[in-house]
Amino acid sequence: MAEPKPVAYVCGPYRDDRPERVAANVRHAHLVGVALLRLGFAVIVPHLNTGGLEVIVPEQTLLEAALDLLRRGDLVVCCVPEPVAMRSEGTRRELLEADRVCLPVVYWDSAPGVMNELLTDWLAGWRVEQRALDAEIEAKLAAVSAAGRMN
Repeated sequence: MAEPKPVAYVCGPYRDDRPERVAANVRHAHLVGVALLRLGFAVIVPHLNTGGLEVIVPEQTLLEAALDLLRRGDLVVCCVPEPVAMRSEGTRRELLEADRVCLPVVYWDSAPGVMNELLTDWLAGWRVEQRALDAEIEAKLAAVSAAGRMN
């Protein structure tokens, strides 16, 4: 069985009055998601999940659905620098929710080497934690099984 992957939720601006900016925002989030996949993460890119649905579903409903997905992740990667992120109402809400549920947030840097190193280190730490949790669960299951045999 393949080793589990941490889930990275990609946030960043989506909406804009100019359709070409919306398309650029979606493309940028998509590229960040691809880079994360290549590093070994499973990714959630809400720009791709719900993009274009705002014409038939209220934006608030879409944001609430995105926040539900965010809470299921292990890490939030904001695809723009913090000052830019704070100008977007949706991104700001995503970052506030990440803070509320204690998810780590990484702001994407356009320097690939910096991001690769930072995220590779984070990924290695996550894997160590997962192995420790797996060992703890296996030890508890073994103890329960042994106790059951004694009865």
